[in-house]
Amino acid sequence: MPKTLLLEAGFMSLPTELFGNRLPDFKEVVSQVLQQEKFEFSRIKVWISSHRIGVLIEGLADVQTSSVKEVRGPKASAAYDLNNLPTPAATGFAAAQGLEMKDLEIREVDGERFLFARKMALGLPLEKCLNRFCAGIFQALPFNCQPWSEKSVFPQPLISLCAVIDDRLIDFDIDGVKARNQVVVFNGLRKSFMPIEHAANYPFLMKQLGLMNEITEKRKNYDARIRSILPEGHLIRDPAGKVAEASLFFENSHPLLVRYEKKFMEMPEVILNKVISGYLGYLVCEDALGKMLPATVALTPSPATITDEVEVRSGVLNHQLEKIWQVWNRDVHSLPGRIEKIAEQIADQSQVKSELSCDCSLAGIAECLCDLLEFSAEKRLVGAVITLIEEGEKTEIGRLFQGTGFSVMFNRLIGVEAFKPYLDCLKEVCQFFEDRIPAPEMTAAKIVSLAVLMQGHVNHVRCFDCSHERVLNFIFRADLRFDLFAAFNVVFHGFRLERRQWIETALRILGREAQLPVLLEGLNSAGEFDPASFNEAFREWKSRPVEDFEVCSSTLSRIRSKLSGIERRVDSEPDTELEKDISVKLDKLEKVQGVNYLGIFHFCIEEKVNIEACLMNLPAVLDDNDAELQPRICLLQRLCRLLSRLPFIKKEKKTEKN
Repeated sequence: MPKTLLLEAGFMSLPTELFGNRLPDFKEVVSQVLQQEKFEFSRIKVWISSHRIGVLIEGLADVQTSSVKEVRGPKASAAYDLNNLPTPAATGFAAAQGLEMKDLEIREVDGERFLFARKMALGLPLEKCLNRFCAGIFQALPFNCQPWSEKSVFPQPLISLCAVIDDRLIDFDIDGVKARNQVVVFNGLRKSFMPIEHAANYPFLMKQLGLMNEITEKRKNYDARIRSILPEGHLIRDPAGKVAEASLFFENSHPLLVRYEKKFMEMPEVILNKVISGYLGYLVCEDALGKMLPATVALTPSPATITDEVEVRSGVLNHQLEKIWQVWNRDVHSLPGRIEKIAEQIADQSQVKSELSCDCSLAGIAECLCDLLEFSAEKRLVGAVITLIEEGEKTEIGRLFQGTGFSVMFNRLIGVEAFKPYLDCLKEVCQFFEDRIPAPEMTAAKIVSLAVLMQGHVNHVRCFDCSHERVLNFIFRADLRFDLFAAFNVVFHGFRLERRQWIETALRILGREAQLPVLLEGLNSAGEFDPASFNEAFREWKSRPVEDFEVCSSTLSRIRSKLSGIERRVDSEPDTELEKDISVKLDKLEKVQGVNYLGIFHFCIEEKVNIEACLMNLPAVLDDNDAELQPRICLLQRLCRLLSRLPFIKKEKKTEKN
């Protein structure tokens, strides 16, 4: 008879990054364990919160699925003698399998004939597999955190463990905690335990706690609760996904509308965000145009009707903002004199050195990027904007909240004629780091933003998100074409990125599930990676037939075969019209900034016939000293180097000769 199995691990407070940036498909994870254990089931439900990981399996078979087991025996030639009678080797094999000779069969494997025994393996009853089965489910959960101890399965110590099959407690323990037929319930910081009479009752209990097993439904429900307390015209600013985070991990939490004094709105929004969202963890309110409003949403375990808590929280928020307001006002009175001096320096085109403490100055990074990306014309504008940003970081508010220098200066420079040429660029940089836009449009603003992200990633700053995902998403959106690995190496004097980690992150962002023959190993071994170019190519490659990729691979393979005996690089001008035409197209692809993956791909497909013509009428062994062959050898070497840059091409193994 089908069973219902309940497993719940209870915790004091699990971190919200428990499963990384993307929540896995928990049903699929548990389903794989069930398939490995050979148990059929009808439905899986999973509940995840800061206090629990609950798994409910309905319609669980009480016996494993039976299977046929095949065992290979001796060769047929050794199983029978000249009289076609079974040898001791054959009868011994049959006896060992509990079968008679007539039950064995002969089959061919790799050109050899063998005896085979086929036996029906009866499934074990659920009772005999329960402990291994339950442990396997918890061990299969893809935690993004390290276990809290060497022998632990979970990232935090268990405070409770429930394991019930129908209405019966399972004799099961994990991480040193023995299972009980109770689940943990929290009311604020106070915990209690509620008995479970039957596993099927668990969904009703979770509903009382405001938890749903379907992630999309949880988010809709939570969004609806927040919207219900917002006044007309108020929206939630949520670039970091805090609402989704709350809906997934918080239990019994109620949204409260908490207001603060309007005078604080005179401060830059980035500073208000740092205090309201970063420090206090409240959700910021804004209008339909994206302008902040003097209201926030706080989450509380108490019912939202308790007005005392709203007043207390409002008082705390205003008190914190008042302290920052006083610091801000001191800066407002001290900035005009400093701004005047900066205006003179910029007007005189004076070089202002960076005084920020970092491994490589922001101005130096930006200047190097201008050269690498061939944006030399932007150097003066970039330098001026960085000078303003660094001056803002040296203010009292800038030192208090690192990373607010952009907005401090922009707020004070509006209307100052001397800085008008730089304000649009500074504004876009501010908007990007305030998560208002995915990437700036102005080239100078892109360079400044990239310099800040690169410096932040290398120096592990916390004032901005400078993670792999943030940097790559910025490069995708800004469409900056350059070799990422080479750029970090040049700008930071030998600094090397963990290539595999960056490539894996890029593939995950772009959707690795697509049916595309892009090999992680191919990108990793290439030694170069142009994220924006790869993003452009990836979108088209997803819809291309497999034959196109095979054309590139087979063409390169033939070229490599022809060049296999040549060890030196040959330089020679083409001497036929066909070779000259191909050479001109190669020049364009070789001179492009970064790696033009899509251009190389199209070139190979479109020039397939002409490339094959270059491979025709060549001797079996090429002599690189033959003056007549040198133009063709030079062209083939250039083609080989170019096509080898495609990420789905298998890289040539290094030999002693190479």
